Amino acid sequence: MQVKCPYCNHSVNSAIICETCGENIRWVEKIYEKSELYYIKAYECAESRYLSEAVEYLEKAIYFNKYNIQAKNLLGLIYLEMGEVASALKLWILSDALCKEDNVAVEYMEKLQKEPKQLEAYKDSLMLYNRALRYVHKKDDDVAVIRLKKAINLNPSFLEARNLLAFCYLLQKQENKALAQVLYVLKKDRSNKKALSYLREIESKNVVIEDEESKKTISAPHINDIDISTDVMPQKFINRGGLFSRYAMYFVFGAVCMFGIGIGLIVPSKTASLEKKVYDMTSENTSLKVEFDTFVEEATQKALALESNNQKLAEENELLKQQHNKVSQENKLAKAKAYKEEGKWIESAEILNNIAAQDLSEENQKVYQSLKETVYPKAGDRLYDLGNNLFKQGNNVEAMLNFEKVLIFAPGIRTAAQALYNMGQIEEKNNNKTKALQFYNIILEDYKDTNAYYKAKDRAEKLK
Repeated sequence: MQVKCPYCNHSVNSAIICETCGENIRWVEKIYEKSELYYIKAYECAESRYLSEAVEYLEKAIYFNKYNIQAKNLLGLIYLEMGEVASALKLWILSDALCKEDNVAVEYMEKLQKEPKQLEAYKDSLMLYNRALRYVHKKDDDVAVIRLKKAINLNPSFLEARNLLAFCYLLQKQENKALAQVLYVLKKDRSNKKALSYLREIESKNVVIEDEESKKTISAPHINDIDISTDVMPQKFINRGGLFSRYAMYFVFGAVCMFGIGIGLIVPSKTASLEKKVYDMTSENTSLKVEFDTFVEEATQKALALESNNQKLAEENELLKQQHNKVSQENKLAKAKAYKEEGKWIESAEILNNIAAQDLSEENQKVYQSLKETVYPKAGDRLYDLGNNLFKQGNNVEAMLNFEKVLIFAPGIRTAAQALYNMGQIEEKNNNKTKALQFYNIILEDYKDTNAYYKAKDRAEKLK
């Protein structure tokens, strides 16, 4: 198994001693194994659609090993499945920052970026969900239901929105509608605690889901309901004889004359007017095309210039960032050195532990290594004394924190074995015998030439 050395931040293959700084890292490998175990459990839960349970395991896996890229990527996929796109993107960005080579998180982000409209829909759904939450706090659940329906329409997989909608329906005594939302959530995530609690409440009321669409009817007016009279009245017949025939002949003659006048006078004038309009529109269209082509060419040139400027700015920004990191790390180194001169060993060690050595110059890297060799053992002794006093006073929580720092800064000093023994004693007081036994076993394996060895052996035998 490859691990990151907490002392020098270099990758180390499965080993007890770091090849770069020479520190004992066996305890780090055990923590990484625990992280991997939680990842495997999470994967099994995710396959069985126990998504909430998988999320809990993955958060533990990342807590024990922040470099567990597989756990981060899987947690991002689960968040995406639950409709929490922002959380998924955040995890994948962190994953990409920690591991640039062959990281599938890059593919996930690229797929999302190829659909900007869908991303905008996810953003709008989250905004609607937040608004709905505020309305629920104001006890205005009717408006909250409207917002949540819109959010779910934009992002159907948004399980938190469906849970909140189910809660609103329960407030409104609409258990059948709430049940529909709860069943959808549990279909996606069998271990969703909110949905399970709502389901228990609904089942206590013996509610069954109903098909609401089948109840909807379309009402339309029947033809017999429309008030229309269907009676036909007889018409009077008047015989006008030849008078009507003469009037008809005069009318036809007048219409023919008017048609001739229209053809001879009106039509040529309209034709000329239309031809002029066509010519004007053609000229205007040509002018607009020239202007459009000019605008496109200018816009293209501006875009190329902007792209070139952006690239230069990005390079300058990266250079400034590197310079800032270098200055920041050197300032930390100077501060750690000052604390060391003042005899503040713990403060100096904590600053040294947060320095990125790769950002220092070669000369300062030598100073950094020299400071660590001097400061860490002194800090370990001071931390042990502080922890031991707190342990004697019964303040086990603060004592445990100091003992853990002893193992981080100076696991090779003799007092580290006593720190481990005291940690085992604290865990025994907390009835956590398994954890206590782990601490005793570390002493038995790595600190055989110390006084704590025999005490740990005695306690381990009794616990077994």
